[in-house]
Amino acid sequence: MRIVSQTQKQNYWIAQNKIPLGYYGDSEIFKLLPRLSDFFLIGAKPGRGKSVLFRLIYWFVSQIRPILVIDWEGEDHKYSYYANDDDSCILPPYTKPFPVKNSVFIKYPPKIIREHETRKEKFEISIIPSLYDYSSDELRGMGFPQGAAMELKRILREYPKKFKNMNQLLDFVRQFPTNERDVSRLEKIYGFNPYNEYDYLATVTKNSLVKYLNSVVENKQFSLTSEKSKVLIHLFSGKNVFLNFSGNIDLARVETARLIDKIIHWRKINKEGVAPYIFIEEADRLLPRYLEDSQERKKTEYVKTVLVEAVNRARKHRLGIGACTPTLSSLNKRIITTSYEKIFGEMSDKSELDEVQKCTSKVIREEVKNLKFNRYKGIREFIYFNEFKYWLKFIPYACPQKYHKE
Repeated sequence: MRIVSQTQKQNYWIAQNKIPLGYYGDSEIFKLLPRLSDFFLIGAKPGRGKSVLFRLIYWFVSQIRPILVIDWEGEDHKYSYYANDDDSCILPPYTKPFPVKNSVFIKYPPKIIREHETRKEKFEISIIPSLYDYSSDELRGMGFPQGAAMELKRILREYPKKFKNMNQLLDFVRQFPTNERDVSRLEKIYGFNPYNEYDYLATVTKNSLVKYLNSVVENKQFSLTSEKSKVLIHLFSGKNVFLNFSGNIDLARVETARLIDKIIHWRKINKEGVAPYIFIEEADRLLPRYLEDSQERKKTEYVKTVLVEAVNRARKHRLGIGACTPTLSSLNKRIITTSYEKIFGEMSDKSELDEVQKCTSKVIREEVKNLKFNRYKGIREFIYFNEFKYWLKFIPYACPQKYHKE
């Protein structure tokens, strides 16, 4: 009997240029392995297994090109470090439990530190972004008030190398003069004025900036050490990179937009190299269609526009984009309409089914509405709709790597 190694089994699907999605009856349902530009979207109600299918796809993609996985909440995709340990799972033929190899797992700080959020997995690398690397618009996207963000960037620019750490920056802003009386007070304390002549901060702006910097220092969200992006260094060297944003949605939006923009710039210079593939979990949170809260709308206005444009620009440079969402009605319309391929699991809400019909057809709407699901019997059905408007129903395979079970 001939023994087939794990590598040979993986190569079975790679050689056929296929990603096995699942089966229906005796038929294998697959998606083409994306070697060039690609854009697919998975949508289904929570708990229907869309993230497992998402992980199955990027496991195969990682065999031929580096992947960047954006996990803003940070609860699921870190498990790709381990092999699937569930004996009841049905994996694709010729595939065994296996982690995503050659990977780097990076954890960003949470917006608010809680006891359970301070822990990181043994294999995760902690990274604290630098305030020097972000524009005032990007800081606005991360929650800084507009005036405070602009003044902060000005202070960092006009007082270079003055601050060794965030505490020194906070103290400097706290003492910043707002009028001539403050200057006189500082001269009595220090014997001189440590601030530039006639440089004042409006009281309202100063108070706002101090308030936000207090939170930043307390939660260790930012640093003042500007260095080359570890994310891009790893990705451009051919590694698979997983980003855990610890539930910090504001930072996830801004950082994702910045990274995609830098990757596009890199691709302009390195046109012949292997293009990375970017996977975005819960894309409706990173790329929302609308936000009811007026402050949230103001905060995300710049970032959302830049991020949507970055996603659409990415495809022109052979980058792949994969998005996963529990709700279509909350996801930016341009992301839905421009995706080449769509995979839907069970949906029942009228608003969600209406979205399915808008981007596919009335037939697909009815099929999605009637998809079978029973978590206790392990019954899950999906529909694959490709760019040629051809569709197939299937029962999804599990992914080779470990995943979070509800």
